[in-house]
Amino acid sequence: MPTYKLSYFEGRGLAEVSRQILHLSGTPFVDNRISFEKWPKIKPYTPFGQIPILCVNGEEIPQSFAIARYLAKEFGFAGKTPFEAAWVDALGDQHKDYMNEIKLFLAVAHGYAKGDKAQMQRDVAEPAIEKYYTILEKQAKSNGSNGHFVGDSLTWIDLVVSDHIGILETLIPNAVDSFPLVQAVRQKTTSHPKLKEWIDKRPESWSLVKFCTYPELRSRTIESPWRRFAGKTAFEAAWLDALGDQYKDYNTEMSSFWGVAYGFVDGDKEKLQKDVADNGSNGHFVGDSLTWVDLFVSDHIGGLETLIPHAVDAFPLVQEVRKKTTSLPKLKEWLDKRPATAF
Repeated sequence: MPTYKLSYFEGRGLAEVSRQILHLSGTPFVDNRISFEKWPKIKPYTPFGQIPILCVNGEEIPQSFAIARYLAKEFGFAGKTPFEAAWVDALGDQHKDYMNEIKLFLAVAHGYAKGDKAQMQRDVAEPAIEKYYTILEKQAKSNGSNGHFVGDSLTWIDLVVSDHIGILETLIPNAVDSFPLVQAVRQKTTSHPKLKEWIDKRPESWSLVKFCTYPELRSRTIESPWRRFAGKTAFEAAWLDALGDQYKDYNTEMSSFWGVAYGFVDGDKEKLQKDVADNGSNGHFVGDSLTWVDLFVSDHIGGLETLIPHAVDAFPLVQEVRKKTTSLPKLKEWLDKRPATAF
C-alpha cells in the first residue's frame, strides 16, 4: 500500500480538502503541519516554492488542486465518468477564478493586508460571491438538486465549496443564505459520518516531520484511452495538473501586462525550466510522451513572443519542448490550416 504524507501550514487552507479525502477513504497519512517560523528554511526545497505538497511513496506532487484531483481519482471522489470528472474540474477552475477575485477581501479580513474590511466586503467580496454562487446554484439545480454539484455521489468539488463556506461565514455571516441549493450540498456533505468524524478530531496544529525522500514511485498505469495526452500514470497525470495549475497562477500574475498588450509582467518561467530539467531534458515537461501541458505552454509562447520577441530565449529546455511539440506532423498540419487570428 502506498504511503502518504501531506505537508502544509498548521491551518486548514489549501490542504484541508485533501486531508478530508484521505480520511473519507480510510487511508492512513502523515498530516505534516509546518509552522510559519520553519517555512522559510523549507521553501527552497519545494518544487514550486509553495505548499501543500503530497508525498506518495516519497515522490512529491505540488499544487493544491492537482493533489486533490490525484487523491480523488485514486479513491473515487472525482466523478464516475470522464464527463463527470471534466465537470468537477471545470467547477474547480471556476473556484480558483473566484478565489482570485475575492483574495483581496480575504487578505484584509484575516489581517494579512491593510484596508477597510467593510469597504472591501462591499466592493470586492459581495460581487464575487454573487457571481460564483449563482453559477453553483444553477449547476446544483441542473444536476437534479440532489445534494451534489456533479453526479449522484460525493466529489472533491462538494468538499471544496463546503469547506470554503465554513471559512467565509466566519467573516461574512449568512454569506450564501440566498443560495438554498448550494446550502443543501454543503449540508449533505458536512453530514457525512466520516467527514463529521474528521472535523471533530482534526488537530489545531501538528509537529514538523521530515520532508520527502525519493525512492522510485510505482504508480498504477492509466489504461483508459480518453487519457491519451494526460500522462501514462496517475503520478504523471497529477504532475500535469500541477503544471497546469501553475500556468494558471502565472497567467494571473501576468494579467496586468496582457490587459495593456491586448486591449500577462514576468511569471514563473524559471520553474518551467527547472521542471523540464528534472524530467530528463527529453522534450517533454512530464514523462516521455506528448501531453496537454506541452501543448498549452508551446501555444502560449507563440502568443507571448508576438508581444515580447525572444521572451523565453533564456530557457533553452523550455524552447526544446516547444520545438519538439510544434514539429509534430499532425500539429503542423493544424497550425497551417487553422484560421488566422490575433491571439
